[in-house]
Amino acid sequence: RYEFRVCWAAVQPTGFDLGVYELDTVWQTPELIQSLASYSFSRQDQEARLIEESTQTEGREREASILLLQIKASADYFTDDAALMKDPSPVHVDLILDPYLYGIVPRSLVPAAGYLVLVGAVAWFVSRSIASKLQTIAVTTDGANKKQN
Repeated sequence: RYEFRVCWAAVQPTGFDLGVYELDTVWQTPELIQSLASYSFSRQDQEARLIEESTQTEGREREASILLLQIKASADYFTDDAALMKDPSPVHVDLILDPYLYGIVPRSLVPAAGYLVLVGAVAWFVSRSIASKLQTIAVTTDGANKKQN
């Protein structure tokens, strides 16, 4: 199980259309085959690095499914500038595929959750200490007021 996130600058309004396809569907759709082929040809210069990585994982068996993600981005704004409407500026995005840890929470959230638990525990102990000191001050002040009356 994975979580997929698309992150981009908020000053560049962009609409995204995401499609997830199984391999059988890709082979039956000419547009998807063409898109996959163009992507594959663009990645051929990185073939040596991929071969090196695959030899490192050969000894291990892994369970995998092949899903292909198609992302279409379009400018999501209107302007009086005809040139900008005809040719919008490129939007730089971060695509994050985050595996779930034990099928419960994305792995990238674990450090944040640990930090929150740590801050909560420290706050608990500090608040108990402060509360006991305030209670001592209140009792001392209350006792002094009773002696004056």
